[in-house]
Amino acid sequence: MSYLGMQWFKCDLQMQTPGDHYNWSHNCDARVNGNSTREELIHSVDLYLKRCHEVGLDIIGVTDHNFIGREYLELLINRNNRISVECGRNPLTIFPGFEIEVSQGLGVHLLCLFDPSTPLDYIDELVSSFGLFKHSRVENGNILPANSSFEEIMIAVQENNDFPGIVIAAHPQAESGMLNDRFLTDHFQRRMFTDSRLLAVEIPKPINTLSNGIQKILLSSPDCNREWKRESPIATVMSSDAYSLYEGDKGYIGKRHTWIQMSNKTISALLQSFIDNKSRISHEYEKPIPRHGKIKKIDISNAAFLEDQTIHFSPNFNCIIGGRGSGKSSILEYIRLCTKEDLDSEQNEQIKRIKRTLTEESEVKITWEHDNGLIDEFKYEVSENKPNILSRDDGVTDLSTILNSLGIQIYSQREITYMAQVTPSLMPIIDRITGEELKRLVEKETVLREEIRVLQQKETVLKRLESEKRELVQECIELSRQWKAFVVVQEENNKKITAEKIKKYLNSIKPSTDEIIKLFDDVKSKIQDNTPVLESTLKSFVEEDYFSQLEVGLEKASIELRAEIDKALLNYNHKIMELTFKHKKWIEVNRKLDGFEEDFIKACKEQQIKPEDLERLISVEEQISIKEESIKEKDIHISAINEELKLLSSNINDLYQLWNSQTDLRKVAISELLSNEAIPKISGMQNQSFIQVDINSMGDANHFNSIWMGISHDGRSRMGRNWEDIGKALYEYYLGSDQSNPWKLFAKWLDKPEEMPTELQEFHESLKRHFYEDYPEVYNELILTRVDDLIDIILFRNDGSRAGSLVDNGLSDGQKNTAILTLLFSEGNSPIVIDQPEDELDSDFIYNELVPIIRKMKMNRQIIVATHNANLPVNGDSELIYALSTDLGKGKIRTNGGIDNPNVRQAILDIMEGSEEAFRRRKEKYYS
Repeated sequence: MSYLGMQWFKCDLQMQTPGDHYNWSHNCDARVNGNSTREELIHSVDLYLKRCHEVGLDIIGVTDHNFIGREYLELLINRNNRISVECGRNPLTIFPGFEIEVSQGLGVHLLCLFDPSTPLDYIDELVSSFGLFKHSRVENGNILPANSSFEEIMIAVQENNDFPGIVIAAHPQAESGMLNDRFLTDHFQRRMFTDSRLLAVEIPKPINTLSNGIQKILLSSPDCNREWKRESPIATVMSSDAYSLYEGDKGYIGKRHTWIQMSNKTISALLQSFIDNKSRISHEYEKPIPRHGKIKKIDISNAAFLEDQTIHFSPNFNCIIGGRGSGKSSILEYIRLCTKEDLDSEQNEQIKRIKRTLTEESEVKITWEHDNGLIDEFKYEVSENKPNILSRDDGVTDLSTILNSLGIQIYSQREITYMAQVTPSLMPIIDRITGEELKRLVEKETVLREEIRVLQQKETVLKRLESEKRELVQECIELSRQWKAFVVVQEENNKKITAEKIKKYLNSIKPSTDEIIKLFDDVKSKIQDNTPVLESTLKSFVEEDYFSQLEVGLEKASIELRAEIDKALLNYNHKIMELTFKHKKWIEVNRKLDGFEEDFIKACKEQQIKPEDLERLISVEEQISIKEESIKEKDIHISAINEELKLLSSNINDLYQLWNSQTDLRKVAISELLSNEAIPKISGMQNQSFIQVDINSMGDANHFNSIWMGISHDGRSRMGRNWEDIGKALYEYYLGSDQSNPWKLFAKWLDKPEEMPTELQEFHESLKRHFYEDYPEVYNELILTRVDDLIDIILFRNDGSRAGSLVDNGLSDGQKNTAILTLLFSEGNSPIVIDQPEDELDSDFIYNELVPIIRKMKMNRQIIVATHNANLPVNGDSELIYALSTDLGKGKIRTNGGIDNPNVRQAILDIMEGSEEAFRRRKEKYYS
C-alpha cells in the first residue's frame, strides 16, 4: 500500500475555458466558437489539457461564467484520462463550477466549485435557479448577473446536503471584487468577509507581498480592526483566471497557482484544507518540500501481535490510533529497534517486551530519507540483537555515527515521566536545542582536557626529574667529600709512586749489568768456537808452512781477544759497583725513597682511606663529572617542562571558561526557543511563554555529591569519617562564593588553609596530603571534572502566576509532562516519535497548548505519535492518520489517510469517541 496521507497538489481553482468563447482570447490556438465542429472542440480540449500538464497542474477548477462552457467541460472530463496517458502524468482532478456575479452593490463575483462526482446537470440547474436560465446567461456577448444575493448563493452552494460545494470570493480587490469600494459599500464588504461560511478568497500574489492593511484583514492579526476581524483567518488562493493557453493580455494557464495539501482530491478535502489553511495552503512557486530528514516508511512482517504491514509516513504529522492491544505502541518501539544501538533490555522492561514479539523469521525495517534526498534502509537484526544498514555498498566502519546523525528522538510515556522526575535527564534535550555551537565547545573542551592531562603528566615527569636531580646533587656532594679526602693523600701517593719508579730504576741496574756480562760471556764462547781450521790434507796442496802459521796466528788472536774482554768486563763491573752499592749515598737514597711509602700509609690512616681503595677513588673525579653532566641535562629538561607548564594554569582557566560558555550558550538557546511563536504565551503577555527554563551553572548538587563520594578515601580516618560532610560544606560554600566552580574554591583552600572555613581547617593537612601526595592523579582528574548544570522548568498559570517547578516539586505529574512535552516538540528538526504524549495531561492543555505547538512544528520536523486523544489527529490536522484494529489477537490496518478521508473520520469516531452515536449523545448533553 502506498502513502495515502496528505500530499501537496498544484492547483488552479479559477480557470476559464475556450467554452466561454465570449471572453477567451481570440488569438489563442484553442479558441472555438458556437459553430465549431466536434473535431475542433476535441482539438481545443486536447490543447487545453496538455497545457495544464505542461505547467504541472494536478487540480483545476473550471469556472466559466454562468456555466456557459458546460459542453466544453464535458469534453475536458471525457478526454482527461487519454491525454494524461499521452503526457505520462496522472489525470487532472477537475472541480466543475462557475463564476457568478451576485446582485449586490454594482455586482460582486464569486467562484462556486463542486466535487468531481457532482452531476453537471445539477450544477446547470443550480445556475438556472439563480435566474440565469440556460439560454439567457449571456446578452449581446455580455455575461448577465444573477438575481440572487450573497446569502442565497452561500446557502444554495455550501449548505446542500446532496452535492455541497465551496464558494470563493473572486479577485476581491479588482473589478467586481468583494473588497473593492467602487463595487460594494463598506457595510456589505464587512458583512460578506466576516461571514464564517466564506472559507476562501482569491489573491493576486503571495499574501506577504500585499499591503499591510490587507494582510491584517486576511490574517486576522491581533491588531486587525475589530469590525473586520474573523474568528480564524480566511484561506487565500492564487489562480490564473485563464483566458489563454499562453501569456497574453489576460490571465493564462500557468500564470498563478496554489499548492494545497489534501489526501483526497474531493470538495470535502478542499473544504478541510481551507479550514486548516495555515498548514495546508502555500503560495510558494515551487512545491513545499520538507528539507528535514524523515522516516518514509516502516515494513513489519512476522511479528507476534501485528499483521504484516507497511506504513508510509508523512514528512509532517502522523498519528497512529487504535484500541488497546492493537499494536500502536509496538510500531513506535520497532522504529527504536531499527535506529538505536545499545538498547539494554535487562534495564528496560519495555524493550525486553518488544523484543519478545520478534523471532528469527520476523523482519522490521525502516526506509529513511535524508534532508538531501538520499535514501537509506535500516533493519533490526533479530539474531544479532542490533540494527543494521542495508543500503550501503561502500562499507560501514561505524554504524553508530550514521544512526546518531539521523537524530531521531523516541520517547515512551514512561520516559517522559522519568525526565519530569529526574531533571539531569533534561540535559540531552537542552544540548540538542543548543545545537552545533555547543558541540563545537564540547569538542574544544575534550581537546583542552586532553592537553591539560598531557601537561599534568609532564608535571609528574617534572617532579620525577626534580627528585632525580636532587639525588644526583646529593651524590655529587658525597663524591666530592670522597674526592677531597683523596686529594689530601694524592700528593703523598704521587711521591710514593715517584719513589717506587726511582727504586725500580735503581733495582734494575744490577740485573742490567749482569745481563751485559752474560752477553759478553756468550760472545767469548762464540769467538772461541768460531776460529776457522783448514783440513790437514789441504795444507800440503800449496805453501803448507803458510797455512800452519795462519792457524797459529788466528788462535792466538782469539785468545788475546777473550782476555781483553775479561779485563774490560771486570773493569765495567767494578765501575758499576762503585756507582751503586759501594757509593756512599746509595743507602741514604734508598732510605729516603722508602720513607715516601711510609708517609703515604700515614696519610691514608689520617684520612680514613684504605690504601687498596685508592685505585677506586681515582675514578671519583670522573664520576663527579658524569653526574654533573647529567644534572645539566636534567636542568635543560626541567627548564623546558617548566616553560610548557606555564600553559597549565591558563589551560585550566580556559577549561573553566569553556564550562561557563557552555552554560551561557544553553541559556541563550533556550531563551531563543521559548521566544518562538510556537510556544504558548501567558494571556496578555505576548513575549512571555508559559514555561521558563532556568539553567544554574554547575548547580546539580546530586551530581557533585556523586563525584565527591566516588573519590577513594579511608573511611577509618577522621577525615574519611567526615568525608561526606566535607563535600557538602565545600559545595554549599561554593554556591555562596564568587568562584566559577567548586574545584577552584577547593584548590584555594588546599593552598591557603587560612581561607578555609573554621570548621574544616582541622582537615586541611589530611586533605592536602590525600590529594597532593597520596593521590595526585585523583586530584588532577577531579579538577577536570565538570559538575552538571541544574535544569529547572517553571510553569506559569494563564494569569501569569507561578504554578511551580520541577526542582521545587510544586507541579503535578501532568504539569511536569506539559513542560517536558513543550520542549520536546519545540526543539530541533529531526523526527520525534512519542507514545501517547497526552497521558497525564488535561484536555485543556492538549487543545490550547499542545495542539498549537504541533501544528507549528510539524512544518519543520516529522512528528509520529501513538495516541488515543482525538484532539491530536483532528485539531492537530494530522497529515497521516493510521488506524489499527484487532483481529484474532493481531493488530491490522483498518484505514489510513488524512482527516479529509471519510473512512479515516469514521475510524476516529469509532476508536476515539466510542462511535458517532456516542459522540452525538455527549454533544447533546454538553449543549442541552
